Amino acid sequence: MCPLSDQSGLRPLDISDRPAFLAHLLRLGPKGRYSRFSMTMSDAAITAYAEHYFKETNFYFGYFDRAGLRGVVEAHCMDRACLSAELAFSIELGWRGQGLGKSLFEHAMQEARKRGVRFLHIHCLAHNFAMLSLIRTF
Repeated sequence: MCPLSDQSGLRPLDISDRPAFLAHLLRLGPKGRYSRFSMTMSDAAITAYAEHYFKETNFYFGYFDRAGLRGVVEAHCMDRACLSAELAFSIELGWRGQGLGKSLFEHAMQEARKRGVRFLHIHCLAHNFAMLSLIRTF
């Protein structure tokens, strides 16, 4: 069963979600971290990243189940007017392949349209076939 048949767990994230975001990133494991950041990230580097998360110009959506935050899309504005934004995805291993990335992508696109973002950029590794498939969908 797709975990998103009931999308009530999908919502915007704010600064109060920082601890859940950090816990989520730490659960990604080496391959998930490499896919998200395109480099190896230690626990200390992940913690430092999460401390500087949640900037006013950016927007974020996450999916929560009963146990915690399982997937996130981050939209980082690339210019002052936020006409361009970069999307970054992180989905925990047990939640991949169930439609979560697609739902997060749809929410990010809707929010980008509302905010007047004209261009969305995504960087991913050539062997990240799941992300490449998601990009082709949109």
